[in-house]
Amino acid sequence: MGIINQIISSKIKKTTFFLLSMKLLYCIYGVFIFGKLSPLGDSGTYLASPVVLTTNILRNNTLLISTVTAIFKKILFIDFFVHIAFCLISFWGLKMVLETLRFSQTKEFILILMLSMPSFGMWTSVVSKESLSCLFTCFNIIWILNILLGEKLRFPLWLNLLFLYLSIIMRPSVGIGIVLLISALYFYRIAWINKYVKFLAIILGIISAGAIVYIFTLTYVKDEFIPMAEAYFDPRYYSSSSTREFGFWKTASDLYTKAPLGIFIANLGPTLMESISKPFFMPYFFEGLTFIFVSLFMIFMILLSQAKKGVVNSTFIIFLIFGVFVILFINYPFGIYNPGSATRYRSSYYHIIVILLFYFFYKEKIRIWK
Repeated sequence: MGIINQIISSKIKKTTFFLLSMKLLYCIYGVFIFGKLSPLGDSGTYLASPVVLTTNILRNNTLLISTVTAIFKKILFIDFFVHIAFCLISFWGLKMVLETLRFSQTKEFILILMLSMPSFGMWTSVVSKESLSCLFTCFNIIWILNILLGEKLRFPLWLNLLFLYLSIIMRPSVGIGIVLLISALYFYRIAWINKYVKFLAIILGIISAGAIVYIFTLTYVKDEFIPMAEAYFDPRYYSSSSTREFGFWKTASDLYTKAPLGIFIANLGPTLMESISKPFFMPYFFEGLTFIFVSLFMIFMILLSQAKKGVVNSTFIIFLIFGVFVILFINYPFGIYNPGSATRYRSSYYHIIVILLFYFFYKEKIRIWK
């Protein structure tokens, strides 16, 4: 109830009210329209789960969200009200991030437009892992922003660590990237050596770690990961409406060599041809296209701005490596075979990349036009 009281009692800005309105509309859309045309993820399963109070909820993401949902259901009784509760907690997380950024109203509105895209807006506004993950990772984003801004931590370290742990439990593929990003930023801040040497050490460390991972995971990727990933989306084993061809990875090394194409497809979600054959996908196709275009545009403009100034923002490069590349690489196998899964999994990290890119973009004081 404290969360709801904060939302109601605090003076809300027009931009924040717009975000709240959009999330509530997406909640209604998800439950009463999308949920009637297609299964609303695993929401039905979570809503039917009993309250199970066990320490295993701190190790199992399905048990964690099932228990949280069951507790909300005990309090609110009606399924739709539980969806509203999940909508509000994800909104609360995003609202705290916006307060930490302290953007002007115009800049904040542009960012909120990006945070109001169809799949991210819907999946973080209903009962889903994405809604809980959004809340947890918003605490992580605030921690990262505190480091980047050189500010005192907004929340106690133990609370930051708790939400970091919960992020790892809820979405391990996202949590790994966040842990590496925060660790690298702290290493960069506290190391006593010259900043360029620090940056070089981080890059060499990443290359070395990548080489080691590549060598020692080839067997696992070939014999276990690829068959498991393919079987997960294979209609012979699971009910799947995906029309995508199976066998994207032919050899163990394809996981790595096909990563550029795989990352693009996994973040695009439905392709143009899939969207034409199923017009229902069209909004998500344009969302994926917008996400990719805006992200690449901002990265290009930030790097161009630094090149013109003759400087390198090492924290931005660290973010690109851990906050963008690592997260996208780890997540792309989950979106390569099924456009629906691609958009849902993307919603777990979409806001992390968008928010931090906007932070660096505006920090560089980049002007698109004069």
